[in-house]
Amino acid sequence: MDSTSVVKRPFTKRIWISLALFVMALAPRAMGLNVFFTIDERLWLRRSVEALGAFLYGDYARTFRKEHPGVITMWSAIMGIVGKYLTQLGQSWLDITSGVTNLQEFREMIRLEPVDPSLMIAVRLPVALIVSTGVVVAYLLVKRLFGSRVALIAAILLAFDPYYIGYSRLILHAALVSTFVTVSFLSYLVYLKCRRGWLYILLSGIAGGLAFLTKFESLILVPILVLVSIGTCWRNGLSTDRERIRDLSLALVVWGFVAASCFFVLWPAMWVAPVETLRKVVTGATPYFFSEVTPYLPDEATPNLGPFFYLVALFLLLTPLTSLGILGSVAAFTRRSNRWHRFATLALLGYVLLYGTIISIGATKVQRYLLPVFPAVDILAAVGLKEMIYWIEPTLKRRLSQWGFSWLAEKDHAWTVSILAIGLLQVMLVLPHHPYYFTCFNPLMGGGTQAAKTLRIGWGEGLDEAARYLNQKEVAEDLRIATWFNDQFAPFSAGHSATLDSWFSADYVVLYKSQIQRGKPDAKMLDYFRSLQPEHVVRLKGIDYAWIYRVPERVPPEVLPLEHLEPTPFGNAILLLGYDLDDSRVQRGGEIRLTFYWQCLEPMEESYHIYLRLLNPVYRIWGEQSAPPLSPWGELPTKQWEAGVMYRDDRSIEFLPGTPPGIYRLGLSLYDPQRQQGLGSAEGSEMILGLVEVPKGKPLPETLDIQHELKADFGGVARLLGYSMAGDLQPGGEIHLTLFWQALAATGQDYTVFIHLVGEEGYVWGQGDSPPADGFYLTTEWKEGEVIRDQHSIAIPPEAPAGEYQLEVGMYDWASGVRLALVDRDGDVIRDKVLFEKIKVRGTLDE
Repeated sequence: MDSTSVVKRPFTKRIWISLALFVMALAPRAMGLNVFFTIDERLWLRRSVEALGAFLYGDYARTFRKEHPGVITMWSAIMGIVGKYLTQLGQSWLDITSGVTNLQEFREMIRLEPVDPSLMIAVRLPVALIVSTGVVVAYLLVKRLFGSRVALIAAILLAFDPYYIGYSRLILHAALVSTFVTVSFLSYLVYLKCRRGWLYILLSGIAGGLAFLTKFESLILVPILVLVSIGTCWRNGLSTDRERIRDLSLALVVWGFVAASCFFVLWPAMWVAPVETLRKVVTGATPYFFSEVTPYLPDEATPNLGPFFYLVALFLLLTPLTSLGILGSVAAFTRRSNRWHRFATLALLGYVLLYGTIISIGATKVQRYLLPVFPAVDILAAVGLKEMIYWIEPTLKRRLSQWGFSWLAEKDHAWTVSILAIGLLQVMLVLPHHPYYFTCFNPLMGGGTQAAKTLRIGWGEGLDEAARYLNQKEVAEDLRIATWFNDQFAPFSAGHSATLDSWFSADYVVLYKSQIQRGKPDAKMLDYFRSLQPEHVVRLKGIDYAWIYRVPERVPPEVLPLEHLEPTPFGNAILLLGYDLDDSRVQRGGEIRLTFYWQCLEPMEESYHIYLRLLNPVYRIWGEQSAPPLSPWGELPTKQWEAGVMYRDDRSIEFLPGTPPGIYRLGLSLYDPQRQQGLGSAEGSEMILGLVEVPKGKPLPETLDIQHELKADFGGVARLLGYSMAGDLQPGGEIHLTLFWQALAATGQDYTVFIHLVGEEGYVWGQGDSPPADGFYLTTEWKEGEVIRDQHSIAIPPEAPAGEYQLEVGMYDWASGVRLALVDRDGDVIRDKVLFEKIKVRGTLDE
């Protein structure tokens, strides 16, 4: 036989086996990628779109989107977006209809609210391809460590691990970082076995760099690789293996250099701002990992697992076959075997224990954080299953011979049968859960029933089924549907969907398992629907995931999430049930957010606007807003309201830049702008709501809307930046003057602002004297550098003659009457007042 063919045959065999394993791993990951959408994916899809835009525009610093850092996650989604763009570029409809000619325009067309289901396939497929490739690479590396039999079993378990499959189909970090960490660790173990295999150090470093770019938690690789290096030296004797210690030290340095280079090359943000980028990762990631999360299952009797949470979660998420293999792996240490097999097994076990211990220390307990140990657990299970096959091999051969299959008992055919049986059993356990692999729980640990009492169940799976049920309704496109996870529900719904904020004005409410476990949005609402009979329940593999309720026509007001229950009728048609308003919804940026809850008492023809005013104690206006009622489904004019239906109305009112801090009131009224008619409440034309505390702010100069800019310094206490003026400039009218002050220094004196309207020959026709902000924000309360808006009104007497008038403004001490001096840049006194531009008063009202 030709020696060349002898060499080629094993190589060709490896190629075919690798290709078969790749297809086997890809099949369950690539099918049905657009079936459902998970909770965190939209965030990472948006970040990927933004990162692509930053890259195309050359703004590389903005490719930093999150401290995780999630770079490979975003690159995977970007690969899918580019692939979809290239696929569609050749289609004539794209060029004719949309006119898209470049990737940037295509990126701007991507629909994210809701996400286009067809886009899910494109952006998820690269993750499936990467993980499937990782299964093949892991097979080749495990083969070098444990032999082909363990490698084949491990590849089967990896390819059909339900939890691993589930995350391999998503735009998230978990499956990617698990794959990269596993490849890096296995490559380093192979290097330790080969001693001079620098190619494996290169592969391990690259995989390590990719892991760091995906999730910061992968930094655990560094101490793990150091520990296994020490372990090899300790096993061989530190005093007699100096050369080995030197080689391992050099290997770790090379590994770190390769990983760091990969980290730098593949992240554009590192090209332009490496120090700032690393600072953001370190400062942002640490508190995230050690922060508290919402307690699990507040509505169920759940055991407090504490540090054992991840141990229990692990066995709940394994398959029975993998659980059996883990128990069998203990036998690897009880019989004489290859020392590298034992060392590699111990290293994998140590990695699982160390990683599990570290994440158990953190306050956050989420089962997906455990995924990076699953490939190692599957490999350990493969070692255990091989050991168990050794036990049953004699019996299996004897039985095959008795059953007339003696040819299978020859050579290694019994091993082939055993491995095929393992693969078939794993497939039979896992594939029935397609495409909802997250529903696969270990029946040996109680299955889904026990998992629902221990873990947070539901990450979007099943909401697509709820949408499909409602899509079968005759008027599905007109339905208003409220659900807590609207981003995951909306892509599949034919109707109008929104969050549960306005559930009482929806036609249907969809409650979800993990939402109920978290007690969201509030206990009153959940208890109310639990008292009702659901129209439909979405059940996946024996677990109730979603409940669909028809919203009753009459909803008791007491179940609404009202902070202020104040039923107030406006006319005969509209009832204000109450509103939400607290200090936490007052933003420092100049906005007050509040929510009104309305009920339509009878149909109406008018389209009323909601008019809000922010008032100080003397009813001066410091902000106002007018708009039709809003709802999660868009603008909803009152003439379209239905009798008996309740409506949520989210709105905000901006207070004027420079508004002094303090306590303000909110005035509410309704009016029809077309008919110029208001709709009075029981309190009159305007209803006064609760008090609001406006915090101190630092408005930018360009936001102050100053009509006439000045720089007039008064005695080193205050600077008048300028003024704005409006009003009726005729006898009997009123001048509305807004002054903009900036505090130059703290003062212990309460100064009064004076404004004089001076006519010809110096006669004062109008005058106003009051402390700043109507006396509600005295100069003794000002802080250096603070900008204060100060409103005044000056009446023009009816007998005032037409002509030009001068406005004079200054400050004085009320107790002594001494005015603050107006000084120039050199500190020299100019006068004791500032003169504004002259104004012209028109003729009398009778003219």
